[in-house]
Amino acid sequence: MGRILHSKDETLSSVGCQQKRIKVTKDGIEVIADVLCSPLEGPDQKSFIPVERSDTTFLFLVGQDDHNCKSEFYANEASKHLQAHGKKKPQIICSPEMGHIEPPYFPLCQVTLHPLVGGPVIYGREPRTHAMAQVDAWKQLQTFFQEHVCGQAGTIPAKL
Repeated sequence: MGRILHSKDETLSSVGCQQKRIKVTKDGIEVIADVLCSPLEGPDQKSFIPVERSDTTFLFLVGQDDHNCKSEFYANEASKHLQAHGKKKPQIICSPEMGHIEPPYFPLCQVTLHPLVGGPVIYGREPRTHAMAQVDAWKQLQTFFQEHVCGQAGTIPAKL
């Protein structure tokens, strides 16, 4: 279902999927959050991104209303993996109101045609709460970058 990742001379295979796990809403929209196989088991272990090789500080923004993937699961597994290799615990910001995360100040994309599924999939549900969570996530992201890239705390005010 996913795509193969290439970095320098290394290739990571895509994680497997089980199409039978697709759920369909009464409106005919697919929910694919449960489709991907676990990257922690069997041959799919070759798809786990080796985050422990990085010397950076990580931030994971998690939309807990994401119906496209289990982003909280993946963030927590990456966190465990980093810590098991002696790396700093990453910052994980979970937002129960946020669906699949889009760029800041974009409208909620509740449904989209997914190129790998070949049909409409649901990304999230509530436009108003998603938008408010998205603005908060943008502020958190700016604060993280200011601290870890620029070496100073604070946010940059939006110019919209």
